[in-house]
Amino acid sequence: GSRREDEILAVQMALEWGRQTGVRMHVDQISTKEAAESLRQAQRKGQPVTASVSIHHLLFTQVDASAAHAAGRMASPLRDAADREALSLAVQDGVIGAVVSGHRWPAVTEDAGPRHGVPGAGMLVPGLVKWAAARGFPLDQAWRAISAGPAAILDPVGAARAPGCIEARMGELLDLVLVEEGCWTAIWPADERQAARWGLMSHSEWPGRVLGSIHAGRWWPAAEGGPAPLAATARQ
Repeated sequence: GSRREDEILAVQMALEWGRQTGVRMHVDQISTKEAAESLRQAQRKGQPVTASVSIHHLLFTQVDASAAHAAGRMASPLRDAADREALSLAVQDGVIGAVVSGHRWPAVTEDAGPRHGVPGAGMLVPGLVKWAAARGFPLDQAWRAISAGPAAILDPVGAARAPGCIEARMGELLDLVLVEEGCWTAIWPADERQAARWGLMSHSEWPGRVLGSIHAGRWWPAAEGGPAPLAATARQ
């Protein structure tokens, strides 16, 4: 729900149901420190539960959302600095196993209003780089939150068979994102429509630039409008 009390209660109820049934659970995009602590306690007791958080909830607070008006809308909403700190610690500790873009496409038309989150890896990667640098968190460990971590959530059997790595099987398609760490991604929208697309990340510069990605066996260069920033430029 949008209220923090709704999320706290929903996570607690879900964890209790999971404890009673023994099922494996994933809690998507938590936003409160209480939810993070509930997950931490459940994992300590051996409950098979995982979680994710959006990159926005690691970078911004409700103060940023208020200043950005419609562009600051998120689902779940941005919280305060204490929540951001608790979520960041949970990612660093491995309690939260995946950092996601959190984007939501309009349900009907392109004019359905500002999108939530960031449009794919084009800004998820620079956002993660900036977050890790600000916290002094090793970048090679931060990468796990958008690679090996989600892979382990989606395929826990494979993760148990080969801990700490992603196993490639013959004939399977793997996704790969090529990033140039020495460049920056600058988001300077040409109009309000583009500004709404980039939301809280617009009118700013971010470390790291996505050059392109491999998806379903096909290479998508940033210049061809694949999963990379549309209004980005690079500088050394």
